[in-house]
Amino acid sequence: MRVLHIYHDFQPVRGGIEDHLADLTRAQAAHGLETIVLCANGGPRPRSEWWHGVHVLRAASLARYFTPFCPSWPLWIVRLKPDLVHLHLPCPLGEWSLALAHVPRLIVSLHNDYVRPPLALRLHRPVHRAMLKRADAIIASSDDYARTSPVLRDLQGKVRVVPYGIRVEQYTPSVVRRRSSVLFAGRLCYYKGVEVLLDAARHIRAHISIIGDGPWRRRLRLQAERNRLNDRVCFRGALGESDLIETMRASGVFAFPSTERSEAFGIAQLKAMACGLPVVSSDLPGVRWLNRHGETGLTVRTRDACALAHAINQLLDDDRLRARMSAAARERAQQFTLERMTCETQCVYEMVMSG
Repeated sequence: MRVLHIYHDFQPVRGGIEDHLADLTRAQAAHGLETIVLCANGGPRPRSEWWHGVHVLRAASLARYFTPFCPSWPLWIVRLKPDLVHLHLPCPLGEWSLALAHVPRLIVSLHNDYVRPPLALRLHRPVHRAMLKRADAIIASSDDYARTSPVLRDLQGKVRVVPYGIRVEQYTPSVVRRRSSVLFAGRLCYYKGVEVLLDAARHIRAHISIIGDGPWRRRLRLQAERNRLNDRVCFRGALGESDLIETMRASGVFAFPSTERSEAFGIAQLKAMACGLPVVSSDLPGVRWLNRHGETGLTVRTRDACALAHAINQLLDDDRLRARMSAAARERAQQFTLERMTCETQCVYEMVMSG
């Protein structure tokens, strides 16, 4: 079976969807699928390469507005003649390209709903709706998120829930852990809620490490300076996976204060849970499904800095509660393996192909 994955970015670009796509395609290639990724190159020339058995086609990119503009994508889709196309959303370019190219079978992974920009979304909404209706199956990472998605309200019969998976064996807890340390890891952008964490920081009785990079880096650093938090908050930039794991192992609590439906699951909090970290997260659909309130951590109202600080301090101050939730977080994370995710995705493929 020749499977064509479509998304605008791929390795070495890092992010939740990018990391998921890299893990999934690498595992599929190892299982014998002919796996191709169509993405955008960073310039006006196309590039073809192989990555761990995955054929990666980086199409010429002429400009970028939230996502790149690659006018050759419809031609690539027709030329490659895939048996099945797996489109990863949000990716407006992919939806427009498939509107122009006929494919025999289409699976859509709705990683999260479109949130912005408002004007572009109004123009794109009819194409997005048509693509979801055209899909043979729609993959969502949790029933909680799928059930609350406005665009899936009338399409629940197409939805197949396949939660994300990671190489759980990489993320093992450490015996030695700093109780009074709080960690955030993720992209510094509009929906991650780091600004809420910084507002809460003045009331949190611990040092806070912020790992990641992104367009909001300067804005968040200025906020920390205005709040006089430089001695309590450390911006460590982006870290490699091994350094991230070591930092998670050495921390006491993981903060995940995302604010928008652009956050539908939270692979970073899954990794933290696998490392034995209890999580304090927002009460967002999908995020709250993974981090079970009162079991693997605590959930708080979205954008509520006072509630966030209170929940983090509650875990920091109660060794027994933190230890209990740490063990439960680690146990829950064991369910979300890469092998399970790969097998369940393959089951969706087989269902579509046989139908």
